[in-house]
Amino acid sequence: MKKAILLIAFFGCVSIVSAQRYNTAVGVRVGTPFGLTAKHFLGSPLAVEGMLGLNVDGFYLVGLLEMHTPLPFGDNWYGYFGAGGHLAMSGNNNNDPLVIGVDGIAGLGYNFSKFPIDLSLDFNPNLDIINGSGFNFYRTGFSARYIF
Repeated sequence: MKKAILLIAFFGCVSIVSAQRYNTAVGVRVGTPFGLTAKHFLGSPLAVEGMLGLNVDGFYLVGLLEMHTPLPFGDNWYGYFGAGGHLAMSGNNNNDPLVIGVDGIAGLGYNFSKFPIDLSLDFNPNLDIINGSGFNFYRTGFSARYIF
């Protein structure tokens, strides 16, 4: 029994380690927030992701720590989940334009073998703690990044 558990743990670690296919990628995000995105691996399987969204009356900045793992669809597919926070400035809030909150993220991604491109689709709910509109459940986005 102990050998079986150790074997499963070993292959699980090898599987997670192989999820990292690049160090840094930068690109665009369509969704909420709409804008720029950058992802950098700290070491497999952990990565940090930053998003900068701009609109006519302010900006939205997100920072996330993510755990990546390969998916059984093929070598280029991966899944990820994580958490972080956001800071926003908006002219829509009457007295205090600063919004601060916490974020979650879960998504699927694909790295092309022959091109330095990473694509991902994610679900990014958040909770505004200071000002803002409370819990925002239906936040999604599609990102296309160039891999350096």
